[in-house]
Formats: sequence, C-alpha cells, structure tokens
Amino acid sequence: MKKTLGYASETIEDQTVSVFEFLDEEMAEEKGDWLLLLEHPYLAENDGLGGAMMAEYLSALRCEEVMPRAIIFLHAAVGMLLEDSPYLEDLCALENQGVEIYACRLSADYLQHSGHLCLGQAVSMRLISQLIASTVRVVTL
Repeated sequence: MKKTLGYASETIEDQTVSVFEFLDEEMAEEKGDWLLLLEHPYLAENDGLGGAMMAEYLSALRCEEVMPRAIIFLHAAVGMLLEDSPYLEDLCALENQGVEIYACRLSADYLQHSGHLCLGQAVSMRLISQLIASTVRVVTL
C-alpha cells in the first residue's frame, strides 16, 4: 500500500485506485480511517433515552482500540461542546487521545454558540467537506 496522505487516481501494483485516500498504515492502525459525524446530542429520539444512549456510546468509544480520526458536530450537536454539556468529559478524553474535534462554524453562529465552545475548533463547511471527501468511512449518528 502506498504510504502517503491525500487522494488521487493512480495504478498501484496493477490495480487502479481512485479518489479515496491512501492512508499511512501507522495512522490507520492508530486512529482508524473513519470519522464520526454527529447532528444531534442524542441517538434515535430526543426522549431522554436518546441522550443516555449518546452518553453511553461516547463512553464506550473512549475504550475502543481504533478511534475515529475526527468527530464533526453539525446543527444541534454543536451544543455538545458547551460548558454545561453532559458529554464534555468523554469528548475531552477523546480529544486527549488524539481524536480531532470540529464544530460547524455556521451551526455555532446560527445557534449563538460561537465563542462558547469548550473544546475543538469551529471550522467552515469547506473544511468539513474536504474531511469527508478524504476519508474512506464516514459514520453518521
């Protein structure tokens, strides 16, 4: 496997590889070749159980061998990065373990959360688009 980052289309060992990223093998083992996209601060329904399920998922994710490369927070999920968020401890731990944390700047501005994010960084939709395009697997919850 070619050991570079970026995406292209070329022939490697008589096989044509297109568009998807060539991942450095060490990076793939360390962080995984996937990213997590969150749109809501709950899983399934916003009925209390959904919030508990999200908390349990983030706690379990901290213990996984293969972490996502990044977690992207869109729309209402941006609120998960605020000071009063019940998810903050797990998200801080994930960031400390090397998972990149990104909040959609447009969502943060619209919801008036800009300047109040406790971790990660607010980024443009263009950067989010580039992250998605250069990742082999995107998991949306």
